[in-house]
Amino acid sequence: MRTKRLLAALATLGMLTATAACDGGSDEPADPEATASTASLSDQVGDHESGPDSPIGYGMRVPRGATQLGPLVRYRSDALVAAYQADLDAAVAQKKAEDEAALQEELEDGETPPTPTPTPTNRPSDDTYDLLEEQPKPDVTISAMRIDGEPSDVVHRMLGQIATVLPDNEIDAENLGAYCPVQAGRYTGCHLAERGLTGGGRDVSITLDVAVGSLQTRTGFPASDGDPVMVLQIAYAGDPREGQEGKDTDGIGDMPDADATAPVTEAVWPKMDLAAPTDSPLLGGTWTLPEDATLLLTSDRPSFAMVQMPKFSDADDLARSWASGAGEPVTNTIEELNEITTTYTGRTIDGSRAFGAYVATGRGAYAFLMRQAAPAQR
Repeated sequence: MRTKRLLAALATLGMLTATAACDGGSDEPADPEATASTASLSDQVGDHESGPDSPIGYGMRVPRGATQLGPLVRYRSDALVAAYQADLDAAVAQKKAEDEAALQEELEDGETPPTPTPTPTNRPSDDTYDLLEEQPKPDVTISAMRIDGEPSDVVHRMLGQIATVLPDNEIDAENLGAYCPVQAGRYTGCHLAERGLTGGGRDVSITLDVAVGSLQTRTGFPASDGDPVMVLQIAYAGDPREGQEGKDTDGIGDMPDADATAPVTEAVWPKMDLAAPTDSPLLGGTWTLPEDATLLLTSDRPSFAMVQMPKFSDADDLARSWASGAGEPVTNTIEELNEITTTYTGRTIDGSRAFGAYVATGRGAYAFLMRQAAPAQR
């Protein structure tokens, strides 16, 4: 299976071999229960950061003055999954028929069919669409960022990139107040939700949120260093099959100056005295961080938590359990060149939509947990 080949390749590179520092760099495939972190990938959040100019999608990059925490979360939308369901069902039926025919032939020849080798339940699954000749590419991307620099400049740069991707949407990056409300002379956060066509004619939905924490207690979000938290979500919104064609950067012009600064205004960003402790209730007060987990970033707008776990299996279990509050979640696995993502979509006990993603990468094992609104109809 392709997943086994990918894990073996990563292990050969020393990415998934947790004991490499102790055993002289053995290139044996990693034990599924081995830890996802080495001595240098401990609880240091800095080891899980992606700096400015790191690519996100559609030509957009992490703006200067911001840092992405954890990996990009890339997954297949409900609409994309539905569009390929018939293809998958047909491929599964064909594989079943072929397996049954092969078994019958062995029985007729008097051969004893081999006993199947149990598949470890704690290793990443094969791509959900592994039986198809071409697997549909993920059409949704989420980047969770901490704003380390001047917030106005960072938001201005992000808005400028979005305006470049959606040139006909009249997004005014110079007018921060149109997206970032001001109360008593202080910005209270930002929100932008736009759907439009790229220069290449791709139908795209982009959402940008910036949250500052509690203005009343002057407390930032856990793991935020007291800085604002910014989340960018990009989703292809057109016909799912058409979205698989071409490149997302087709027809998109050059991005604006990476060091652009926002116009000076009288409004200021609130200064937080401290960040809330990482053992605070998260995700709407319904969830707390496991003892062996490292919280990389969280926010309440949108409500999410990016977590690094010491074991791959633990990250998978965490993502699944979050989405299993009200029954078995819908599962989808994406196998890309250097990482594997398994997503779980379900409902929490209180009825809200719960999304969990387990991302296995060369840098470690991550769980991304999020409360989501129901997807819009296309």
